[in-house]
Amino acid sequence: GFTETIIANLAKIKDLTVISRTSVMKYKNSNMNLKDIAIELGVANILEGSIQLTENKIRITAQLIEAETDKHLWAETYDRDINDIFDIQTDISKQISQTLHAKLTNSEKNKIEDKITNNTQAYDLYLKASEIRRNPAHPQNRNPDFIINLYQQALILDSNMAEVYAALSSTYSEMVHYGFDRSEKTIQLAKQNIEKALRLKPNNAEVRYSYGYYYYACYRDYFSALENYEKALEDAPGHADIIALTAYAHRRMGHKKETIEGLKKAAILDPNNVNTHHELFKTYEGHRMYNKLDYKYYFDKGFQLLPDAAFIYQNLANHFFYFEGNTKNARKIINKGQQLFPKHDYSMFDFDFYDKKYEGYEEDIKNNFPEILYGTFWIRPKTNPLAWINAVKGNEKSAKKYAQQSITTLEEIEKEFYNDPRFYSEIAYA
Repeated sequence: GFTETIIANLAKIKDLTVISRTSVMKYKNSNMNLKDIAIELGVANILEGSIQLTENKIRITAQLIEAETDKHLWAETYDRDINDIFDIQTDISKQISQTLHAKLTNSEKNKIEDKITNNTQAYDLYLKASEIRRNPAHPQNRNPDFIINLYQQALILDSNMAEVYAALSSTYSEMVHYGFDRSEKTIQLAKQNIEKALRLKPNNAEVRYSYGYYYYACYRDYFSALENYEKALEDAPGHADIIALTAYAHRRMGHKKETIEGLKKAAILDPNNVNTHHELFKTYEGHRMYNKLDYKYYFDKGFQLLPDAAFIYQNLANHFFYFEGNTKNARKIINKGQQLFPKHDYSMFDFDFYDKKYEGYEEDIKNNFPEILYGTFWIRPKTNPLAWINAVKGNEKSAKKYAQQSITTLEEIEKEFYNDPRFYSEIAYA
């Protein structure tokens, strides 16, 4: 959390280029020398340090090093009370700016001095919740109730934390965006929390980008989303996540040039973020810019950054399947993934469906699937895949029976999802 705040502060200084936390944390326990790290990140200087905590006392050492020469540009040791941690973060940010001769405007100085809270316990809860949200490998990452509870605990300790209200709003917006819960109640919770955040800090970058995401996720209002993302960048011009979100809004609006430029810039500021590279890759793919597609580089990068991520094998297998039109190499990749990560649940339905290997699927769906499956792109009664399987097996009577059951199930939930495109696309499938 200490590192994250300093990076966020420095990202507010227009005259500096700062690499995102997602990328730098890879080197936390690394044995790489600074010169090699700087080359990987594309930077000239590196800030390193350590923190020692003893009861209510804290010692922080920080040093700014020129990676090429190993020259120490600035160094300081802070021995303070734990409650002074926010002042130390501010001081380090200012010292770095001064050392690198970056122009620091009065507005930027005020932004750096602005604190999320003075309550260290509330700050710790906020950081824990945010870390879980951004880390897909965390066991609680797909448990929004757990994350929401942490944010709410922080607000009990300090009810004036605008960034926490913004994060709560984004959590509810994510539930809508990714299909976990698209109810009006969840949308209203996203709205109520972002309105509280706006009353406290109307121009704050975190608040503005959460406001933009509320429009993006809950209403697909990409014009309003883009307007707020751009306001957020006025407060934090070097914030890689906001730059990427701006690119996604442009992509939804069909702005090819702005999308690619934004994602390329985000990838420079966050070079070790697999998702940014993946989204740029998908954008090239969607625009049929095949000369830009380097599959080997993309997946090598993914394996390098996330060697324990089983989903990369699934993604690679899917790409081979879609582009080769058969499952031969795709199955080899899945087999390799299963040997390395046997506990991961690999999706083989598309491959087996293509190869007409239906054995076991029908009983598995009947006995183990929920009545309705909710995903980012579908609201699917389990009777729908049963209809598909029976159709390709030539069991026309059973296929029609399951398809009609799917339509009936969808009609029963029409009031809840009347404005959801997933609902209508699934009725069309049925």
